[in-house]
Amino acid sequence: MHLMTLAFLINEIQQRCCRLFQGAWTAAGSKACLWRKLRSRFALCLVPDCEMLLRSVMSIHAPAAPVRVSGPCVRTRRELLFGSSSP
Repeated sequence: MHLMTLAFLINEIQQRCCRLFQGAWTAAGSKACLWRKLRSRFALCLVPDCEMLLRSVMSIHAPAAPVRVSGPCVRTRRELLFGSSSP
């Protein structure tokens, strides 16, 4: 319950105070479209920070650039959802 309240309050503060969030919302056209675009960025790309996420929604032509990361801690989305294919 407290976590949901905190998320709600942060969202309300962003809507009122963050010009970047307001610009992304305006560019998206509606709040539902904004959240749909934000979710799609998470499904397609590794987003390094909130600023890049919101700027990608404001950009008409280019979505957030995929970040190439390598190393033993990096897992694909499929591995995260269904587990590792190797033992």
